[in-house]
Amino acid sequence: RHSFEPHYSKAMAGIADGHAGPWRDAIQSVLTEGLALAVADWCRRRRYGADSGRDLNGHGTNHAVLLDLEGHGREEMFADFDLSRTVGWYTSQFPVRLDLGAVDLDAALAGREALGRILKGIKEQLRALPNNGLGYGLLRYLNRDTAPRLAGYKPPQIGFNYLGRVASPDSVDWGFAEEDVRLGGGDAAMPLSHCIEINAHTLDAAGGATLVATWSWAPALIEQDVVRDLAQGWFRVLETLVRHAAQPGAGGRSPSDLPLVELTQTEIERLEKLYPRIEDVLPVGRGDNDDAAVPLEAVHLDEELVERLLALFVAQRVAAAAAADGVEVVD
Repeated sequence: RHSFEPHYSKAMAGIADGHAGPWRDAIQSVLTEGLALAVADWCRRRRYGADSGRDLNGHGTNHAVLLDLEGHGREEMFADFDLSRTVGWYTSQFPVRLDLGAVDLDAALAGREALGRILKGIKEQLRALPNNGLGYGLLRYLNRDTAPRLAGYKPPQIGFNYLGRVASPDSVDWGFAEEDVRLGGGDAAMPLSHCIEINAHTLDAAGGATLVATWSWAPALIEQDVVRDLAQGWFRVLETLVRHAAQPGAGGRSPSDLPLVELTQTEIERLEKLYPRIEDVLPVGRGDNDDAAVPLEAVHLDEELVERLLALFVAQRVAAAAAADGVEVVD
């Protein structure tokens, strides 16, 4: 096991402080999305799998990335779970295959529109994971039906763990002793679970937030310069994200942001062009026939649009009542 000294980046304060919020996503997800893009570019530049058609993650060269994600397991996912009287982490680890799709990587890395499409696509894939992958360990090791099947898959070669926000020792009443093990670190003699492992956290200090990342790798499998290339590529992607988030029109919603309706990404973007200040999209109502969906209208805090919505709602109700009585309504 070899490790770099931790990488500190003030430029990442934009991510750490949530300035990538136009995509309405959690910091951990944004960091994961950036890592997936960096790994895809790294594999392409290093020509991993150029001859065999397979990349470092064991997949075809279609911009798909296989990662092991680790979490502290303390997410408030269930209403009847109260973790306030507990201490420590309930570590969870699970594999994810993130497909960037058929996109122009160069355009995305330059901060153009393709970057937003990649972020939204990966965000949807991460949000589709049941309970944020919390149950994978049970299925992999304790369930007699699923454990043998899951054991047959090759494990990811890259592991990522975001440890959340940590207060600087200078800003709190107590802190870790200097001789204590560094957060997210370990004994150099302890074998790695992955070819490359990244442990990151946000350090809150008086001068602002800083993203701190420690990279560890197996020197028998990969060289330091190759790992450093990936690490620098990840930070470049995150810096591009911060700049892109500040551009007018950046960000936007994806289907999981609008749980009350079923819209594709294309439909959402069409609505956002018509109504740039959308707060939410709601179903106006349904007719007596459950199979007949009523058209949707975008809702934001605008008096004129609310009046139009009310008029649309009334018109739909009149049409539904007339149809029930066999009367044809003529505009």
